[in-house]
Amino acid sequence: MQLSFARLILASMVPCAAVCALARTADSPPTSNRIARDAADDRPIHLASNPRYFEFEGTTTPLIGTSGDYMISYCTDPDYGAMFDRIAASNLNVIRLFTYVPISWCGGGAYSSPWAGRHPTVWNESWFDRLNTIISAAAARHIVVEVVLFTQLYVDGDWQDSPLYTPGLTRFQFTSLDDPGLVAEQDEFVGEIVSRLDGYNNIYYEIANEDSTYAWEAHIFDKIVASDTRSHLVASTVGLGLGQIATAHYAVDLSHCYPGGEAWIDAFQMLDMDPASTTRAFDETLITFRDSGANLDYARLESWSFLVGGGSTYDNLCYAWSSPGADSLRSYLSVLKSFIAGFDLTNMQKANIIRDAPSGGMARASADPGSQYMIYIADGFARYSDRCFGVTYPALHTDTITVHLEAAPPGQSYQADWVDPTGRSTLYSETFAWDASGDRIMTSPQHVSPDIALRIKATP
Repeated sequence: MQLSFARLILASMVPCAAVCALARTADSPPTSNRIARDAADDRPIHLASNPRYFEFEGTTTPLIGTSGDYMISYCTDPDYGAMFDRIAASNLNVIRLFTYVPISWCGGGAYSSPWAGRHPTVWNESWFDRLNTIISAAAARHIVVEVVLFTQLYVDGDWQDSPLYTPGLTRFQFTSLDDPGLVAEQDEFVGEIVSRLDGYNNIYYEIANEDSTYAWEAHIFDKIVASDTRSHLVASTVGLGLGQIATAHYAVDLSHCYPGGEAWIDAFQMLDMDPASTTRAFDETLITFRDSGANLDYARLESWSFLVGGGSTYDNLCYAWSSPGADSLRSYLSVLKSFIAGFDLTNMQKANIIRDAPSGGMARASADPGSQYMIYIADGFARYSDRCFGVTYPALHTDTITVHLEAAPPGQSYQADWVDPTGRSTLYSETFAWDASGDRIMTSPQHVSPDIALRIKATP
């Protein structure tokens, strides 16, 4: 019987980097992104042999998606089936779902809660039926559901509207161990959720959305492990080192600077300071998205930069999920997913191989050294302040970068394809032989968009 990664983490409290090393030894490496289906494919989504990625339904993959509404288990008005259809039609594969929501977050619409009564607990079976229906609908469309057990409460009214509101406690104590009675109810809820969802392969858990306390998250993590018989993955917020996945929420992304953002760690800072093989998820991105062209460009630059640069999951909070702009956003993310799927991901890691980048821009890369390289260049960044970004729109132009093809054997031949991130077209292809004489200077074809991607692969 395989020992659960979660149990190893909890027992030793090792950081995620060490957990990922354990993951590599526990799974036999796939020979390609698509592996033969066998008994192991009946496991829940888990870390692949390369722990930067996931293994889901026999495929090694990042998780890429758009979540139109986190509250669909509580707010019963949204048509989640239509939302899932659009996600699946774009070949995207993840959504985010909250299982704890204040009534005010449904905006006056229909609301349902897991609790039919408290003291003693009486479960609302219709709520659990809806939860199962939602996750089953996602599974039928090959979509992974990040099940978020709890959330930060932003104002006192959120706490007072919450299913577990306890007079005499503040909203800040909701994610603490201060009140044993409240913690006991949270434990009971976690055990009920995890037990009822144990049979699903298309879920992983996140302990809490945004802010919480270390001791409380460790306690909830322990409860998840005690209730889970199938070793589902668990995500924790930045820096806790509890689960296999660390998450950054809307922190500060490329589109917006949030008040008090200095209290959060930027998703890209998190990515840059991690070891190459760490599993990192960027949730609740581009929270300002409605249906504007500028925001679409922000989201494209943000998603490509994060995933080509070493990230594992990108999930855009897309309120206007049924709008034409959202369709365009999903199209951009579909191109990104297809671009990454064109590589053998077994040994792909983030890599510092770009010796320079366009003036005022940036470049991010991942590599299987000597064999294959994925590179993303964005020369349309405008840095408004130390922590806020925007996009500029250059005229027709080319980009020149210097690439260090580390570990490339002398005489190795390569094909390089310049790819348009706004579509599926290859703009220009070239072949070259590596002579090991130094870094290679590469110039893109002319393009108008503020970004372009480069795929380099060794040829026989």
